[in-house]
Amino acid sequence: MMKRAFFFLLLTASLVSSISSSEARDKISSCIRDTNPDLPQSLQPIGIGSDYFWTFNYPISSQKKIIVAINDGSGERVIDEVILHEVATTVFRQGIAEEIKSRGYSANLLQTTIAQTAEQTRRQQSNLEVFREQTEKKYQQLSLQDLQDQLNRLSNQADDLDSALRDSLGYQQAFETDYSQTTLNALLGSYNASFDALALFIQSYDDYQKSISDLESEVYKSSIPDPDNKNIYSNLENLRDLGLGQLYAKAKASDPRLITKKFEAIGENWVKDSVESYFFIDTRCNAEEQFAALDSDYRSMLQSESLLKSKGLGPEVESVKQKYTEITALRSQRSLAGYKAMLEKMPEAKGAIDFLKDRFEGSKATIAPQQKQEDYTGLVIIGLIIAIAAYAFMKYKSQGNDPL
Repeated sequence: MMKRAFFFLLLTASLVSSISSSEARDKISSCIRDTNPDLPQSLQPIGIGSDYFWTFNYPISSQKKIIVAINDGSGERVIDEVILHEVATTVFRQGIAEEIKSRGYSANLLQTTIAQTAEQTRRQQSNLEVFREQTEKKYQQLSLQDLQDQLNRLSNQADDLDSALRDSLGYQQAFETDYSQTTLNALLGSYNASFDALALFIQSYDDYQKSISDLESEVYKSSIPDPDNKNIYSNLENLRDLGLGQLYAKAKASDPRLITKKFEAIGENWVKDSVESYFFIDTRCNAEEQFAALDSDYRSMLQSESLLKSKGLGPEVESVKQKYTEITALRSQRSLAGYKAMLEKMPEAKGAIDFLKDRFEGSKATIAPQQKQEDYTGLVIIGLIIAIAAYAFMKYKSQGNDPL
């Protein structure tokens, strides 16, 4: 049973979002949005520890797997692998709760039926007590003691099941209010207890029904005269109804315990694959973006290769070529490890290309002023010659000489 104080705290908790749903979606990288345009978003942030997170993921029954989380407080995308793993684990468990609900085993639906069953079972106890007293007094060879014991046991189990489902209903309401990892774990734990209690009740119900069938057969074979034998048979038949309705057939066809067991069996792999899928796509996008810029610079370097080598930079050029070859080899792997290694190697390659680019620009800057200086010097010399000739001519003329 849950303590009232616990529910009071949970049901009075208020959830205040720091960023809106659309703002959270905008935080997802364009690459992830492009590769997963139909990626569903949580209706509200889910609490894990002291933080709340907007989450983006496909249903746990889907073949598609990826998890993206946005911290509702900071508005930042979760890139810490440990934290994202914790978020994915909680999201997966939330998916189990949604599967339980979608398959008609939510606490509110079950509790309504079982409450009716518990009440009907108590009525049948009273009916059986009267019927047993009348029948055994007249036909002592017919004992209804075992049937009475089974029905009493069923009544106790129905009350226990009803109590367990009331707990589950309380946790379900608390989770819908609080939307936190704590209440989610409590909800799933209570569901497991409720489903165990339901399975026990269904087994006892089957035993009870079999005992009625055995008694009906005994009456049929007995020497109890007509119409008493028919009346006994009819009363036994009326004792079958305990108000389970369609729940019995549903529980027999699909044991709800198997829902949690089925998904819990794949939970670890789902979390692992979803987290890896996120980091793969995100890392690949970053690597490809940086590679595009590096590739452009690399091709520009190749166009200046001859000049760079003429300046004695041949070894540096060959070193860049080697680095580029290694990076393209890693890119061809199309793996998370390959993209991570690319991101580690590309800064060094870019630095080497930038060095050569600076040297190339320096060479051009050195050549251009030399050409202008030579042209200017020639003009000065010609000007000086003309000036000297003019000076000599004027001096000669001033001395009274006629140049003609």
